[in-house]
Amino acid sequence: MYCGNYTYRPGSDHISPIRGKPIEGEIVSAEDDTGRSPTLATAPQTGADFARLGFKYAKQGDYKTAQQSFRTAIKLQPDLLVAYAGLGFVSLQQNAFKEAIAAYRQVIQMNPDSGQAYKDLGFAYIKDEQYEAAAQTYRRIIQLWPNSADSYRALGSAYMVLGRFSEAKTVYQKALKLEPDVAAVHDNLGTIYKYEGRLTEANDEYQKAVQIDPNLDKAHFHIGVIRALTGELNPAVEAYRKCIQLNPQYSNVRYNLAQIYFRQGQLEKGKRELEQFRRLRAIDQEIEKCHQIISNHPDAVEGYYRLGLACARKEMLDEAILQFQHALKIDSDIAVIYNSMGLIYYKRHNLKRAIESFQIAIDLNPQSTSAHVNLGRTYSSLRNLDGALDQYFMAIKIEPELGAAHYNIACIYSLRKQKGLAIEWLKKAVGSDKKFARMARVDKDFLNISNSLEFQRTVQLDN
Repeated sequence: MYCGNYTYRPGSDHISPIRGKPIEGEIVSAEDDTGRSPTLATAPQTGADFARLGFKYAKQGDYKTAQQSFRTAIKLQPDLLVAYAGLGFVSLQQNAFKEAIAAYRQVIQMNPDSGQAYKDLGFAYIKDEQYEAAAQTYRRIIQLWPNSADSYRALGSAYMVLGRFSEAKTVYQKALKLEPDVAAVHDNLGTIYKYEGRLTEANDEYQKAVQIDPNLDKAHFHIGVIRALTGELNPAVEAYRKCIQLNPQYSNVRYNLAQIYFRQGQLEKGKRELEQFRRLRAIDQEIEKCHQIISNHPDAVEGYYRLGLACARKEMLDEAILQFQHALKIDSDIAVIYNSMGLIYYKRHNLKRAIESFQIAIDLNPQSTSAHVNLGRTYSSLRNLDGALDQYFMAIKIEPELGAAHYNIACIYSLRKQKGLAIEWLKKAVGSDKKFARMARVDKDFLNISNSLEFQRTVQLDN
């Protein structure tokens, strides 16, 4: 049973950002498993002991403590290769790219035959935006292991970022000779042909990409681009719609589709797609800002929390939860983060975890009306209507004019066929915001009273 479909935005839940002013927000949650600190049977004494402890912390996701353990291991045993490898890994997880690079370079110095260390080093260079150094690393891998198709692919991607398309084309072609059925390589090769003005060859590569992987959204997007460039507007629309079907959060396709609709005179459709583009692009920009905050302040909660919110708004729910968990590793006493995680669990129908998260939020901040309302909605979904009412009334005690609570109370009374009480609380909700009238007119929770004259009068938007 679902009581209402209104998600209350938080007002009193705040976390402290870097520069003092509180920030707020919520989403409408990956597993929250902070776990217990790993321990050894005896206190760690040797470098190997601390390295093992570091890997245990890393497995739990406590990368900061793992990093400290690996540093201690190296201090005690400077030639302990696995400690450097572990340090590189956890440094990458914390966006400490330069420390990761230093660690992997040390691994290679100690073991020049470690192909994985070279690959990890190349990846760290990419993350640190040192693309020339990354390309040099991948070229070295190819010298040592000339049949490494993934290294050719990685080198091609580095060349693409550097704008060296001719070299990228050469290494991508070599990669395809080794492994011909990699859709992403065909897609990238098609993009190079497009830049060269060879649209037929570009389309051929994109078509190969979708034949190999029909779910590769960007390949469908690129097919749409080629169709539009050649004046085939209807096939372009078809390709763009397929891309949106696979990935509704793909922002650029919305813009391109809007332009075609405008060219075809379908102005309303064009406006809708353009609005979607602006919304998605704003989220993309927020994600970029968050990554910059995290890069500059890796130990601050704000960047991870804001990144989690942005990812959730793009339906990247696993990534959102990972970012929330990272924030909680830094500070586990922030109610609004648990509330946001609870909303994701609720959306995924993991109601047990949702209840746990909302309850923690309330324990940390009993004045959190959003957590009370969201916990009430979850109880209502489990048909625990008494428990739901308790939470809504708690929220109203804190904020008497809270329309979301009034509305959901009305839902419950309607479900119980208590028409008088349902109308009374619905009037309070509509009085706070007319949108509750629009919601009530289509909400199945009001079927028991929807034919009554009092209900019809209450939900009239012109009264």
